[in-house]
Amino acid sequence: MLYRLLGSLPVILTSLIFLSFVGCAEQVPVAGAPTFGDLANDPAFPNPFADGDDSNADPFEAPTSQDPKSEDGPPAVDLCTPGAIGCPCVSDGDCLDGLCIADDSGFVCSAPCAEGCPSGWTCEEALGQVGEKAFQCVPAFPDLCHPCTTSTDCSSTNAGFDASCIVYSPTEGAFCGGGCASDSDCPTGYGCIPSTTTEGVTAPQCRLLSANVCPCGPLALGKETSCQIANDVGACAGSRFCDEGGLSSCEGVEPTAEFCDGFDNNCDGIVDEDCDQDGVENHIDNCGQVFNPEQLDLDGDGLGDECDEDDDNDSEMDLNDCSPLNPSICTGCPEICDGVDNNCDGSIDEGLCNDGNICTQDVCVPGSACSLIPLSGNNCDDGDVCTLEDFCLEGGCASAVTVECNDGDACTVDSCHPITGCSHLNADLVCDDGNACTLMDACSNGTCTGYGALECVDGNLCTNDACSPTAGCTFTNNSNGCSDGNACTVNDHCQGGGCGGGGAKNCNDGNPCTADSCSPLFGCQNIFDYFLCFGPEGGDGGDGCDADGDGGCDGDGGEGGDGGDGDGCGP
Repeated sequence: MLYRLLGSLPVILTSLIFLSFVGCAEQVPVAGAPTFGDLANDPAFPNPFADGDDSNADPFEAPTSQDPKSEDGPPAVDLCTPGAIGCPCVSDGDCLDGLCIADDSGFVCSAPCAEGCPSGWTCEEALGQVGEKAFQCVPAFPDLCHPCTTSTDCSSTNAGFDASCIVYSPTEGAFCGGGCASDSDCPTGYGCIPSTTTEGVTAPQCRLLSANVCPCGPLALGKETSCQIANDVGACAGSRFCDEGGLSSCEGVEPTAEFCDGFDNNCDGIVDEDCDQDGVENHIDNCGQVFNPEQLDLDGDGLGDECDEDDDNDSEMDLNDCSPLNPSICTGCPEICDGVDNNCDGSIDEGLCNDGNICTQDVCVPGSACSLIPLSGNNCDDGDVCTLEDFCLEGGCASAVTVECNDGDACTVDSCHPITGCSHLNADLVCDDGNACTLMDACSNGTCTGYGALECVDGNLCTNDACSPTAGCTFTNNSNGCSDGNACTVNDHCQGGGCGGGGAKNCNDGNPCTADSCSPLFGCQNIFDYFLCFGPEGGDGGDGCDADGDGGCDGDGGEGGDGGDGDGCGP
């Protein structure tokens, strides 16, 4: 209530000047209905005090771009005659035509509309103060300049002209307008301006001319609009509303620089733009967490080589692949006659020219026949029952002792057959490939292979996650920037593996008329305190407070009202 009284002081002072002659009440209409200035400028309501030389012009009337008013209306009345249309009232009996209606400033006098209504008013059936219905002049746009989110929040009593929710600015929000064809359809202080609605349509609407934000009247209390909190980093959506203290500031999240936390910190619609700082945004980076500006991808599988554990896409991890960049060479790949160890078993082109004699070296010559070279000294099997230390001698097999069939390979089952001798059969067994960063190690074709990567993610922004083949997962504390969830701290950063504040936020706004505090959830709270500004008796408190922003002290200096000794605010 104090906010509205302070905001209406210029209009109240004007009314008091006229009241010294005719005794009008102190109430004055505000936004949403025509003001006394509207009626003074309307030809249907001439000012009897005017003498043709503009000496009685309203000193508080703001410049307007509106067209001159030309509508017919009720008989001319004195601007300040008690009971005249637009003048304040308490009951129907206070009005010349017995019609006292509600508007955004409280209650004002109306008049029957048989002879027409002044500019900014329209003819509607409405309830009087005592509940009687009558066709009378009412404000054309009851919700004019009220906060809104969609056009359904805005009403119109002006036939043929819809009221829309128009965007004053993305940061300030949207407020109700009023359909119009020209400035003459709008109250004083408003112009008929093509405006963009919250639905994205451009339409001519009555819009406030003097400011890019609307004030709050009694009928706008509790109404809300969308807004933006913007800075050099970006702009985040918020909301603001009308309460007893006027239009609130925009409440929402403050845009901050983007960092890798799974959130859109700068509100640009993209989460974690470039986590690895390689100049490639995450949504197109083939290794989003690894610095790789070249974006190399040998196998074309969409996963960059810097973070691809199988670069040649041959289903064998690079750590176990004897040729990690050649898809035709891997454990289990078929051996072909090309002079290369295709199956990574240490032998070249083996088994392609097998004459059945272990004591010959069978060599595949690409583009030629097999070459069989007699061997001596090599181990062999003479066909005897499980003999040991069989050896080749000039292409034949000889033995000396019983053979030992244990090959020490955990991925084979060793046995000795009386006829065939030792056998080492591959088995699908659980094993350990010696790499702590692989999962589900198992035997495959006689080799222990890991079939999954160990995921080392502890979900803590304050640790650097990694995997060591020998030690496994490691989580090293870092000092990265973070948010401790407390809006009352600043310079938050990682400390000892956790997020902590770097210091308390200073919420002192330098205004002695506000009680300053900090909410861990909402941050600084600077709440106007009546008693800090005016003292416990509404008198000479405040110690220099300037709540209304007029550049003077608001202390009244005692009962005289003449700025007496209000704590330094007067003589």
